Amino acid sequence: MRRKDEIYHYASEYYDPVKAHEYYEAHKKLKGRSSSKSRPTLNQEGQKIADYVNSRLQEERDSKIQESRNRMDNGIENARNTAADSLKKNAEKFKKEIEEHNQQTQNKINELSKLLTRQISSGRAEIIRTEINTLRDNNIEQRKKVIKSARKSLNILRKKNEEERNKITKTFQESSEKLRNTHAAESKSIQEDYENKYNAELDKISSEAKYTKSKRRR
Repeated sequence: MRRKDEIYHYASEYYDPVKAHEYYEAHKKLKGRSSSKSRPTLNQEGQKIADYVNSRLQEERDSKIQESRNRMDNGIENARNTAADSLKKNAEKFKKEIEEHNQQTQNKINELSKLLTRQISSGRAEIIRTEINTLRDNNIEQRKKVIKSARKSLNILRKKNEEERNKITKTFQESSEKLRNTHAAESKSIQEDYENKYNAELDKISSEAKYTKSKRRR
């Protein structure tokens, strides 16, 4: 036997008479559930239908928005992991370059020390003190040049490392911003789609005279 609150003409993929009745029974005691002010032409039965259809559409909308958010979150997490991995590799590369640079500098200084020793030893009997001091002064100057060149090269390495780190960070920030903008655009589109579908369903419900308020005769 048909219930008096069942719908017989209105049909929609978002409407199920049995589930609509269950929904109404579960929510009828909740105040402010119906949006009757936005549906002034619908009677009580029409309001019930609209409430249920609206709830289905909201579920669909919220599910799509959540899917979009999940894509954004996963995309940002992947970008963050990629950036972290790149920064780690860059740090390891920089550390290795510094170690190699320092070793090369030390090797040059060691060679100069050996050279000075050989120069002094080879002419031990002939070289007077002044000449020895000159050799030492020349060797010191050469060391200073090596150290100065090493500091310049070190600064270049540090600047290059900083530029690479900034580039990695900027890429991550741009990727995250793009993902957020995409999510915002998708959410807006989903909301608009929800509103269009809801208005279309209201039009269908309102087209049934049995679900609209009767006009009073004067």
